[in-house]
Amino acid sequence: MGIKLKKRINAVLPSTNKALRRFLVSLTILNASSTYQVQAATTTTTSTTTTAASATTTAPSTTTTATGAAQSSITVDKVQGDYDLKGISQTLTDPGGAGTIKSSSAPTALTINATVNTDFLGVIDNTINGLTLTGSGKFGFAKDQTYTGTTTINFGAYLQVSASGTTGSIASTNVVNNGKISFTRSNPYTYAGVISGTGTLHQYKLNTLTLTGANTYTGATTIDAGGTLIGDISKSVGVEINGTYDLNGTARTLINPSGTGTIKSSGTPAALTITSQNDSTFSGTLVSTLSDLTKNGAGTLTLSNTTPYAGPVTVSSGTLALTNSSSLSGTIKLSQNATLAIKALSTTATGTTATGTTATGTTAT
Repeated sequence: MGIKLKKRINAVLPSTNKALRRFLVSLTILNASSTYQVQAATTTTTSTTTTAASATTTAPSTTTTATGAAQSSITVDKVQGDYDLKGISQTLTDPGGAGTIKSSSAPTALTINATVNTDFLGVIDNTINGLTLTGSGKFGFAKDQTYTGTTTINFGAYLQVSASGTTGSIASTNVVNNGKISFTRSNPYTYAGVISGTGTLHQYKLNTLTLTGANTYTGATTIDAGGTLIGDISKSVGVEINGTYDLNGTARTLINPSGTGTIKSSGTPAALTITSQNDSTFSGTLVSTLSDLTKNGAGTLTLSNTTPYAGPVTVSSGTLALTNSSSLSGTIKLSQNATLAIKALSTTATGTTATGTTATGTTAT
C-alpha cells in the first residue's frame, strides 16, 4: 500500500519549484491499524533539488499525522482511525469514514472541500477551531460534532446536519451561511448560535428545529410538511411554510411567507408581523393562538385559505388580499394608503370591519 501511495504522490508532484508550493496528496486510511504520515514537499534554497512528499505505514498505531505547509490539500477517502493535523491548517477533500479528525499540537482551522455528496460518520473534535465548507457537493454530519469556532459555508456549498437519524450536530458558536444548510434530524434539535450570511436554510420533515439565536441570514427558508421550526428568521427573505412555524410565545416577523402549512404560537399567544417586500400567497392556516397580525411592506399578501384566527389585523402598508369568506373574521384596521382587497367572496365578510385614518385612503373591492 505504501508503494501505491508513493506512486500517486509522485504522479501529482509538479516539476517546477513554483508549482511545488501547492500540491495534492491523495490518502486512503483503510483501517484503524494503519498510520499514514504525510509530509509536504520542500524546496531547498541552494539548488533545484526538492524533497518529495513521503507516505509511510506503521502498525499498530491508529493515528494519521499530517505535517508540512499550511496550503497543502489532502484528499481523504476514509478516516477510520484518527487524522491528526498537528496544528497545521489543512484542506480535506471529501473525507468519509467513521474516525476522528483532530489537531494535537495546537488548535487549528479545518477546511472541507466537498466535491461529491459525502456523509462523514466520524467526529471533528474540540481541538479543531473553525470549520469552512467549500465545493459543490453535499457534506453531511451523521454524528454530533465537538469542534469549536465558527462554521462557514461558502457560496455553492451544502452542509447537512444529520443523516435523518437522531444524531448529527455542529459547533454551537455561529454559522456564516452563504450556501445552504439543512437540518434533517428525526428528533428535536436546538441550535444556539447565530446564523448569518446570504444562504438558505431548509428544515426537513419529521422533527422540530429550535433556533435560539438572533439570526440575521437573508436567504430563503423552507419548512417541509411534517417539520416544525421555532425561532428568529426575521431577516430571511422568502419563507415557504409547508410544515409549521411556531412563534412559541415570542413576537416574530416573516418576510414574504408562502406555502400550505400552519403558523401558530404554542403556549402564550404572540404577535405576528408579515413584511411583504414582494407579492406572496399564503394558503395555509393562521391559528387562533396568534394574538394579533400586522401586515407591512409595499407588496401584496394574499390569504387564500379558511383560518381560525379571529384576532385584530392591522394593514400598515401595501395590500392585504382575502380570497375566502372565512379568511379573517376579526377587526381589520387600515392605515392611510393601505388596501384591503376582498376577492371572489360567496358571502359578505360578516364580523369584519375596516377602519382607517381616512376613508379615501383605503379601498375595499
